[in-house]
Amino acid sequence: MSISIEWLGFAAIALSALAYLPQVTHLIKEHCSAGLSPRAYCMWVVSSVLLLTYSIVKEDPVFISLQGYHAGAGALILFFCLRYKGQLCEEHGGEPLSVRLKRSQGKA
Repeated sequence: MSISIEWLGFAAIALSALAYLPQVTHLIKEHCSAGLSPRAYCMWVVSSVLLLTYSIVKEDPVFISLQGYHAGAGALILFFCLRYKGQLCEEHGGEPLSVRLKRSQGKA
């Protein structure tokens, strides 16, 4: 395989990583799980790990990188999706984060 072709693959991985940043940033910053399904992300993580295993066996550096990234990103999204399950930001019809945090501190 030509090195220039592999760089195309790595460029695609970088674009894939950039594509998830707005969703992950919103999820973590606003504690908002609007539109996220823990079941779907669980299936995504499992499929990524399976494809990562296959890629390692085939010794394909582009797909090892891609599936490693997808498994990590999926696990991160799944973790925060479960942590903030049912919480919505103001943009998605919920309360502002400051109000939700004050309420949760009052209960503790």
